[in-house]
Amino acid sequence: ESAMACADIIKENNWSTALIVTDQYHLLRSILLFRQFGIQTVGSAPDKSKIEIGQLRWWQMIFREALAIPWNIILTFVHKIRRC
Repeated sequence: ESAMACADIIKENNWSTALIVTDQYHLLRSILLFRQFGIQTVGSAPDKSKIEIGQLRWWQMIFREALAIPWNIILTFVHKIRRC
């Protein structure tokens, strides 16, 4: 929903690119979502190591993102179909 709302704002202002700043494990999905809405993106993530957030937590977040990427792609296509 955030990517969709931001993409609408970006397009309304005739902008074409966005800088996405988020955690490293979440960056790929964020970039993919914005690109699905036609926004060129550049991503940046803070330097956090697995040690700082904990190895188990790191892998939990990676697993969550691995499931969320295909789900968000499906939702994006459904949204685009409904808009047409």
